[in-house]
Amino acid sequence: MVEQDTPTDRVTFNRLSLTEREALVEQIRHRRLRLVRVYEAAVLLKKKVLEEKLQQRIDKKLAQFTRELAALDKKLDKLHQISVVLRAFELEIEGYISGHENDSKRSAGTTSGKSGPGGNESA
Repeated sequence: MVEQDTPTDRVTFNRLSLTEREALVEQIRHRRLRLVRVYEAAVLLKKKVLEEKLQQRIDKKLAQFTRELAALDKKLDKLHQISVVLRAFELEIEGYISGHENDSKRSAGTTSGKSGPGGNESA
């Protein structure tokens, strides 16, 4: 840097010429800029690592969500099938009851002596 600077006789900023001062300031700026670049690279690396970790966590949760959704779809399909069977049972019961009511009406109609829609056998 400066020829007059020795370990025992350090040169102060005041003893430097204008050119030497500018050169010293420029060297300090370059060293600082290198450190800033190292810091920025470290910050970007940390951000990238954090993003990757978060992305991994998101991917895991999305995979879990997909599995749970598929399981839910299977359960809903099964519930739908059961509801169809239950409805078929209801219709079968309704048909059975209706059939017995018609049988009861027919048997009540033949014992009273009426036949057909209009009325009497003796007419």
